[in-house]
Amino acid sequence: MVATLRSTLENIEQLTGPGGSLQQSLGNLRTATERVGGRHGALGAVLGNDEDAKKVVAAIERANALLSSMNGLVARTDQRILGPGGVVEGTQRAVDQANVILNELRESLKRVDKILADAQAVSGNAKAATQDLAALRAEVDANLRKITGLIDEINRKWPFQRESEIRLP
Repeated sequence: MVATLRSTLENIEQLTGPGGSLQQSLGNLRTATERVGGRHGALGAVLGNDEDAKKVVAAIERANALLSSMNGLVARTDQRILGPGGVVEGTQRAVDQANVILNELRESLKRVDKILADAQAVSGNAKAATQDLAALRAEVDANLRKITGLIDEINRKWPFQRESEIRLP
Protein backbone atom coordinates (compact mmCIF):
# COMPACT_ATOMS: atom_id res chain seq x y z
CA MET A 1 0.00 0.00 0.00
CA VAL A 2 2.89 2.34 0.76
CA ALA A 3 4.26 1.59 -2.67
CA THR A 4 0.94 2.43 -4.26
CA LEU A 5 0.69 5.60 -2.24
CA ARG A 6 4.21 6.55 -3.19
CA SER A 7 3.44 5.92 -6.87
CA THR A 8 0.34 8.07 -6.58
CA LEU A 9 2.29 10.90 -4.97
CA GLU A 10 4.90 10.71 -7.72
CA ASN A 11 2.16 10.96 -10.37
CA ILE A 12 0.63 13.95 -8.59
CA GLU A 13 4.06 15.54 -8.34
CA GLN A 14 4.65 15.03 -12.08
CA LEU A 15 1.26 16.55 -12.83
CA THR A 16 1.69 19.55 -10.56
CA GLY A 17 5.45 20.05 -10.84
CA PRO A 18 7.13 22.56 -13.18
CA GLY A 19 6.57 21.41 -16.78
CA GLY A 20 3.78 19.11 -15.69
CA SER A 21 0.46 18.74 -17.45
CA LEU A 22 -1.45 20.74 -14.86
CA GLN A 23 1.04 23.59 -15.10
CA GLN A 24 0.77 23.58 -18.90
CA SER A 25 -3.04 23.54 -18.71
CA LEU A 26 -2.99 26.42 -16.21
CA GLY A 27 -0.59 28.32 -18.50
CA ASN A 28 -2.89 27.78 -21.49
CA LEU A 29 -5.87 28.87 -19.38
CA ARG A 30 -3.95 31.99 -18.30
CA THR A 31 -3.13 32.79 -21.97
CA ALA A 32 -6.79 32.30 -23.02
CA THR A 33 -7.95 34.45 -20.09
CA GLU A 34 -5.52 37.20 -21.09
CA ARG A 35 -6.80 37.08 -24.68
CA VAL A 36 -10.43 37.21 -23.54
CA GLY A 37 -9.54 40.21 -21.39
CA GLY A 38 -7.62 41.81 -24.27
CA ARG A 39 -8.74 44.44 -26.78
CA HIS A 40 -10.90 42.14 -28.95
CA GLY A 41 -12.21 39.93 -26.12
CA ALA A 42 -13.47 36.43 -26.82
CA LEU A 43 -13.10 37.04 -30.58
CA GLY A 44 -9.34 37.50 -30.15
CA ALA A 45 -9.21 34.35 -28.01
CA VAL A 46 -11.15 32.29 -30.56
CA LEU A 47 -9.20 33.51 -33.60
CA GLY A 48 -5.84 33.27 -31.86
CA ASN A 49 -4.38 36.64 -32.92
CA ASP A 50 -5.29 40.31 -32.96
CA GLU A 51 -4.81 40.74 -36.71
CA ASP A 52 -7.57 38.28 -37.63
CA ALA A 53 -9.79 39.76 -34.92
CA LYS A 54 -9.24 43.23 -36.40
CA LYS A 55 -10.30 41.91 -39.83
CA VAL A 56 -13.48 40.40 -38.41
CA VAL A 57 -14.30 43.59 -36.48
CA ALA A 58 -13.71 45.68 -39.65
CA ALA A 59 -16.01 43.36 -41.63
CA ILE A 60 -18.71 43.67 -38.97
CA GLU A 61 -18.39 47.47 -39.00
CA ARG A 62 -18.72 47.52 -42.81
CA ALA A 63 -21.79 45.26 -42.56
CA ASN A 64 -23.29 47.61 -39.96
CA ALA A 65 -22.63 50.63 -42.20
CA LEU A 66 -24.20 48.82 -45.15
CA LEU A 67 -27.24 47.88 -43.06
CA SER A 68 -27.60 51.47 -41.89
CA SER A 69 -27.54 52.77 -45.46
CA MET A 70 -29.99 50.01 -46.48
CA ASN A 71 -32.34 51.08 -43.70
CA GLY A 72 -32.35 54.62 -45.10
CA LEU A 73 -32.92 53.28 -48.61
CA VAL A 74 -35.78 51.06 -47.43
CA ALA A 75 -37.36 54.02 -45.62
CA ARG A 76 -37.14 56.20 -48.76
CA THR A 77 -38.43 53.37 -50.92
CA ASP A 78 -41.34 52.79 -48.54
CA GLN A 79 -42.15 56.49 -48.70
CA ARG A 80 -42.07 56.49 -52.50
CA ILE A 81 -44.16 53.34 -52.77
CA LEU A 82 -46.54 53.56 -49.83
CA GLY A 83 -46.50 57.25 -48.88
CA PRO A 84 -48.85 60.00 -50.06
CA GLY A 85 -48.49 60.48 -53.80
CA GLY A 86 -46.55 57.19 -53.97
CA VAL A 87 -46.78 54.38 -56.43
CA VAL A 88 -49.58 52.59 -54.58
CA GLU A 89 -51.74 55.71 -54.47
CA GLY A 90 -51.10 56.41 -58.16
CA THR A 91 -51.87 52.82 -59.04
CA GLN A 92 -55.12 52.98 -57.08
CA ARG A 93 -56.14 56.13 -58.98
CA ALA A 94 -55.30 54.43 -62.28
CA VAL A 95 -57.36 51.38 -61.30
CA ASP A 96 -60.29 53.62 -60.35
CA GLN A 97 -60.07 55.43 -63.70
CA ALA A 98 -59.83 52.11 -65.51
CA ASN A 99 -62.98 50.93 -63.71
CA VAL A 100 -64.84 54.07 -64.78
CA ILE A 101 -63.71 53.59 -68.39
CA LEU A 102 -64.70 49.91 -68.28
CA ASN A 103 -68.15 50.78 -66.96
CA GLU A 104 -68.60 53.32 -69.77
CA LEU A 105 -67.40 50.69 -72.24
CA ARG A 106 -69.93 48.18 -70.88
CA GLU A 107 -72.72 50.69 -71.40
CA SER A 108 -71.49 51.44 -74.91
CA LEU A 109 -71.35 47.74 -75.71
CA LYS A 110 -74.94 47.32 -74.49
CA ARG A 111 -75.99 50.09 -76.88
CA VAL A 112 -74.00 48.47 -79.69
CA ASP A 113 -75.73 45.14 -78.95
CA LYS A 114 -79.12 46.85 -79.29
CA ILE A 115 -78.05 48.50 -82.55
CA LEU A 116 -76.76 45.18 -83.88
CA ALA A 117 -80.03 43.47 -82.97
CA ASP A 118 -81.90 46.22 -84.85
CA ALA A 119 -79.50 45.87 -87.80
CA GLN A 120 -80.07 42.13 -87.88
CA ALA A 121 -83.82 42.69 -87.93
CA VAL A 122 -83.43 45.27 -90.72
CA SER A 123 -81.09 43.00 -92.68
CA GLY A 124 -83.59 40.16 -92.35
CA ASN A 125 -86.30 42.46 -93.70
CA ALA A 126 -83.94 43.69 -96.42
CA LYS A 127 -83.14 40.12 -97.44
CA ALA A 128 -86.80 39.30 -97.78
CA ALA A 129 -87.35 42.59 -99.61
CA THR A 130 -84.41 41.84 -101.91
CA GLN A 131 -85.94 38.52 -102.88
CA ASP A 132 -89.25 40.30 -103.49
CA LEU A 133 -87.41 43.01 -105.47
CA ALA A 134 -85.85 40.42 -107.76
CA ALA A 135 -89.27 38.99 -108.56
CA LEU A 136 -90.74 42.50 -108.87
CA ARG A 137 -87.93 43.56 -111.22
CA ALA A 138 -88.57 40.51 -113.39
CA GLU A 139 -92.25 41.45 -113.52
CA VAL A 140 -91.43 45.09 -114.30
CA ASP A 141 -89.01 44.01 -117.06
CA ALA A 142 -91.65 41.71 -118.55
CA ASN A 143 -94.30 44.45 -118.39
CA LEU A 144 -91.84 46.96 -119.88
CA ARG A 145 -91.16 44.61 -122.79
CA LYS A 146 -94.90 44.21 -123.29
CA ILE A 147 -95.41 47.99 -123.20
CA THR A 148 -92.52 48.51 -125.60
CA GLY A 149 -94.02 45.93 -127.90
CA LEU A 150 -97.41 47.65 -127.68
CA ILE A 151 -95.90 51.07 -128.38
CA ASP A 152 -94.09 49.67 -131.39
CA GLU A 153 -97.31 48.07 -132.58
CA ILE A 154 -99.23 51.34 -132.12
CA ASN A 155 -96.53 53.29 -133.94
CA ARG A 156 -96.74 50.94 -136.87
CA LYS A 157 -100.49 51.14 -137.03
CA TRP A 158 -100.99 54.82 -136.28
CA PRO A 159 -100.86 56.75 -139.48
CA PHE A 160 -100.22 60.21 -138.13
CA GLN A 161 -97.40 59.29 -136.03
CA ARG A 162 -94.95 59.03 -138.83
CA GLU A 163 -92.88 62.03 -139.40
CA SER A 164 -93.31 63.43 -142.77
CA GLU A 165 -90.85 65.72 -144.16
CA ILE A 166 -91.93 68.71 -146.09
CA ARG A 167 -89.41 70.00 -148.55
CA LEU A 168 -89.57 73.37 -149.93
CA PRO A 169 -88.39 74.02 -153.44
